[in-house]
Amino acid sequence: MKATNLAGEIVPEADRRGSSRRTLEDEALTFVKGNPDAISCVVCDISDSGARIKLCSGDFVPMRFKLCVPDKHILADCDQVWRKNDEVGLKFRSVAYIG
Repeated sequence: MKATNLAGEIVPEADRRGSSRRTLEDEALTFVKGNPDAISCVVCDISDSGARIKLCSGDFVPMRFKLCVPDKHILADCDQVWRKNDEVGLKFRSVAYIG
């Protein structure tokens, strides 16, 4: 199954990524405005411009949220670019290195 954008259009792989990616398996947390509970996920790969995460147990993330990757000391404001089953493609709006 090919990845699609939120309009349902197929996104060619070459157009989905603006920078090289690094494969990870790091635990992370998503934070949604107005929700005090964090949602667990796993960062599958990451680049300077975004990431691909895998959500746990059918969780949902909105179009905009924060992603915290404690092992990499990253806190990012994200936009959801695509979703395929339990995986979500993210574009970073801004990234802060914490810790």
